[in-house]
Amino acid sequence: MARPAFKILGIDDVKKAFQKLPPKIAKQVVRKSLREGVKVLQKDLLKRVPVGKTKHLKKAVKVRARKRSRKVIAVNLLIGKGDFKGPTYYGAMVDMGTKKQEGQQFMEATYAAKGDQAMRLTRESILKGILESAKSKGKLRK
Repeated sequence: MARPAFKILGIDDVKKAFQKLPPKIAKQVVRKSLREGVKVLQKDLLKRVPVGKTKHLKKAVKVRARKRSRKVIAVNLLIGKGDFKGPTYYGAMVDMGTKKQEGQQFMEATYAAKGDQAMRLTRESILKGILESAKSKGKLRK
């Protein structure tokens, strides 16, 4: 099963302000705003993650920036080092299931419950950050 993802589309004001900022500052604003939105999902996920004796899964929930790319700015919500990696490799099996075990779908449930709120917060934060950066730093491109 594919992980839920969302893209911020629309809002002409954001696009115009974004294009006027230098690329470095615009990327910083977007990355910070994405992180704020994903933090909302992280808080909800921490309530939904199954807790065993060791509590490793709950301790391993992390928000990480994706590797740099010229085309994509992304922030991921991971358990440990990712699906099927590291000491909490089994987190993906618990979430998605196996041949013999039904998946608990806690990642999908988190996105269904808080995805809209996270997108709204991210969108507002991007607009606010871009406008603040444009005003305070005066670094608008023409």
